[in-house]
Amino acid sequence: FLESLMSPEVDYTVAITVFWAIEAVYQESFAHCLEPDTNTPPELQEVCQRWGNDGFGQYCHSLKKIANRLLEKASDDLIMGKAGDDVLKKAEVELIRVLEHEVEFWNMSRGTA
Repeated sequence: FLESLMSPEVDYTVAITVFWAIEAVYQESFAHCLEPDTNTPPELQEVCQRWGNDGFGQYCHSLKKIANRLLEKASDDLIMGKAGDDVLKKAEVELIRVLEHEVEFWNMSRGTA
């Protein structure tokens, strides 16, 4: 899936949207493990701190702002009669694919795949 996004034909807006989604899922998942009363095993605390910390969360927020700005531009282009619809549709399709892959991964890690 990720290799398919490395093609020169893939619009940057699509790629950055996918990248943000992947990073955000990990950050939010690991941040959840840091919340009180989650019973996160001690051996996972370091990993949770690395990927669930506020600094990584701010990085993900920056990616989200970039993706949103590019998606808004594509939407504005569509309204103005320029290209944009194709980018928006592709971004949506790939975002859904990310979420499907993430659900599969997290289900697999819980043994429910």
